[in-house]
Amino acid sequence: MAMKVDLPEEDKVDNLPTPHDSFFVAAMHIISVAEAFFKGLLSPELSTKMNFKTLKLENSTFVNSGLRKSHSDMIYSVEMADMSIPVYIVTEQQSNPENNMPFRVHHYLFNFLMCRTFQEKYKKLPPVHALVFYTGKRSRYPHSMALTDCFNDPHAMMNKLFHGEVELVNANKLKRRGIRMVKWLGPMVQAMTSIRMPDITNVAVQIFEDLALYGGDAYEQQQTKALTLALLTYFEKAGKIRDKQRFFSLIERLPEHIRGLVMTFGQELREEGRIEGKAEGKAQDATRMLAKGYSIDEIRDITLLSIEQIEALKNVPAQNESDDD
Repeated sequence: MAMKVDLPEEDKVDNLPTPHDSFFVAAMHIISVAEAFFKGLLSPELSTKMNFKTLKLENSTFVNSGLRKSHSDMIYSVEMADMSIPVYIVTEQQSNPENNMPFRVHHYLFNFLMCRTFQEKYKKLPPVHALVFYTGKRSRYPHSMALTDCFNDPHAMMNKLFHGEVELVNANKLKRRGIRMVKWLGPMVQAMTSIRMPDITNVAVQIFEDLALYGGDAYEQQQTKALTLALLTYFEKAGKIRDKQRFFSLIERLPEHIRGLVMTFGQELREEGRIEGKAEGKAQDATRMLAKGYSIDEIRDITLLSIEQIEALKNVPAQNESDDD
């Protein structure tokens, strides 16, 4: 009787696109086969340092379900003699040449690392080695296995990205290079590098003064309006304006098209504050009425709060009338 290899539900071979993939997955689930595979096919500089007694097939739930069902990629972990954390090996069987195979392997690899990082909370990512096992009809694999060759990139931008450092722009240093008056970029950089100041009033007014200088056609005016509203929302949510009366008095000096936007925004905030204040007052009234024995229906009719809102206030201690003063 043939021995049956039990696979996890997510790795059932019926989910895979070809019988070649199905067989590869079934065979590589047998750990003796996997050990012989890596011992025989990995470079000696890697394989001789691996402790194959620790070789383990990783749970494929670390990987996006769409990738898991469409490809025969498998991930193993193994300890190495000179490392305190395991390394991972991504391997895939490929029976038909694919032009973008390196990209697909890296997509799978980074998806795995992203999931693993969140679960293990690594300070640094563990190393991963990738191996594609080609079993197609053509004896020579016809495509490059370099990730950079997957891109139409005459300026070698991807080569610089993959083999160098990711470009970092430190906004704090841009301030020293006269970024303020650079159209569109200046206001954004000024806002984001000044937002943590104890009082952002002067910077905010300066930014709106700069925006007031923008002219142009209807499209540019619409862009100026959109940026002004985005800045106002940002200042309101993340910045500190200690003296709002002073802030709005300074805004009064700005041209109408900017002044009107800022004033309207401020009025809307004040209206929202009044609405929130009214709601808080109703909740305090309802709490006192509960303490005095009013029924929920009576409280609902007087305060216009919902039954659910009133029920949620039952365990809130009532505030004395004198506490409001």
